[in-house]
Amino acid sequence: YGPEMVSLTLVLSTYPGGKQTVIEVKLLPCEPGFTLTSNSSNNLMTCDCSLFFTSHGVVCDASDGTVTRNKNSWIGLYNNTLPALASNCPLDYCNTTIIKLSLASPGDLCNGGRTGIICGHCHGNLSVIFGSSQCKVCSDMWLMTLVMFAVLGALLVATLFFLNLTVTQGTLYGLIFYANIVQVNSSIFFSHQSILRPLQVIVSLVNLDLGIPLCFYDGMDDADKAGLQFVF
Repeated sequence: YGPEMVSLTLVLSTYPGGKQTVIEVKLLPCEPGFTLTSNSSNNLMTCDCSLFFTSHGVVCDASDGTVTRNKNSWIGLYNNTLPALASNCPLDYCNTTIIKLSLASPGDLCNGGRTGIICGHCHGNLSVIFGSSQCKVCSDMWLMTLVMFAVLGALLVATLFFLNLTVTQGTLYGLIFYANIVQVNSSIFFSHQSILRPLQVIVSLVNLDLGIPLCFYDGMDDADKAGLQFVF
């Protein structure tokens, strides 16, 4: 390993005969997340774990260029150069079965067609969907579900009116407030393969979220999803 774009030429000569063998040697850059360090005692250069990673307790293995993540953390690169770390990956965004990974292919850490920082974006032509953190291939034809949402919204308002219910006080208010807290902290209460997944669907429904995977339109991202959920 050595500085990028540096090559060396080795000339080997044998005697008698004076035959020469020329060998071109190109130095490899360090794996992403590692920095080139010079050892003053033996004048050798080695690839060591990034100071940012070591200061946050990340374990690196220079022999295979991998880093070891802690629990549900996300490890990657910002702008493909700077090491970055998030202590808690959003629910279902990261693959919890991967412990060691190479930052040369950080997308392997993401679930459901996601990529980017904290797996916050969808791959290529995939779109964010309602009721799930996954990304799917969607069509604008799903906009027809607006009719369904309009009908369900009217039925909900009618039900609250005829039953004389209010969401600002009493038991119903406490239930909705509890569901709001659980939904916001879903990454803590629900794990990726938790037996409480059915409960998560119920909590989502109380928060007027579908709780089941459903496309809406092609190209929807997480910001659009959050805004539409607020409107609904």
